[in-house]
Amino acid sequence: VFSNVALDSTLTLQRRRFFGFDADIVRLSPQLTKQWNKYVGSSLKYQFEQIKQFDASSEDNQATFRIGGITPSVTFDFRDNSISPRAGSYFGLSWEFANPLFGSQNDEAVEINFSKIISRNKFYYPILNKTVVFAVSLAMGYQKNYAQDLQRDADGNLIPVSLSNNTSKTRGYIPSIKVFRLDGYDIVRGFEDSEINRLDDGADVSLARIQGSAYFTNFKFEPRYYISESFVMGVFFDAGKIFVNNFKPLDLRSAVGLTMKVITPVGTLDFDYGVKTRRRVLGGGAKESFGRFHLNIGTF
Repeated sequence: VFSNVALDSTLTLQRRRFFGFDADIVRLSPQLTKQWNKYVGSSLKYQFEQIKQFDASSEDNQATFRIGGITPSVTFDFRDNSISPRAGSYFGLSWEFANPLFGSQNDEAVEINFSKIISRNKFYYPILNKTVVFAVSLAMGYQKNYAQDLQRDADGNLIPVSLSNNTSKTRGYIPSIKVFRLDGYDIVRGFEDSEINRLDDGADVSLARIQGSAYFTNFKFEPRYYISESFVMGVFFDAGKIFVNNFKPLDLRSAVGLTMKVITPVGTLDFDYGVKTRRRVLGGGAKESFGRFHLNIGTF
């Protein structure tokens, strides 16, 4: 069981701009990994983060967080090639559990106690001697806050989340830095980050106080034509959305577009242009942008 187990650790010092705040992050992440056979791998990571958020657009985001948690994960990789697959499938599942037992913050200001489950699945169906490949990606995630103690003011009255909301504040919530966003692997091509991460009320998800649950889903369908061993062209359909408390898997934002890929030894360099299938009207009567160009490295 303990043969061929690898231990590695990373220490990261980072200052980064997020949508609604800046953050200084110190992160320590030791991890055990094991490749059980050609197809199955697993890992167990402990991560400790000290996060100071500033220049925030909401009170909840102007805060300091200490987050400690474990993340077990498992992968099943049946692809014919990990860099530019033309056949096979891939399945990945991870579960992050942050809790005071693992060093997460638990004081009068906030209790951090949540879990975060992510499933990523990819499928590749070749035809015409693998010169045409139908690539499909489906990713979904669920996170839940477990710290449900209600906050009260000096007179013992429950504190509302906002003046327009009859929901009471809980001492625990999921810090915005840990809440799902559709970016990176889960980008919906054709959308700006600020467009695809809006909730139904028009506010960015980073401004929401996640006291209950949050979800995301992301779907990609991409027929690819391999012009050569190093150059690929195709079209795509992307769809996805972030949800808070209520999951509506068929209520998605979507886009279509063109992709060109250059295959390198370390991954594919993707040049994508997506067009929204339905543009929303924003405040003041303006519409969302028509589409967007994206430059990505090996995301799908």
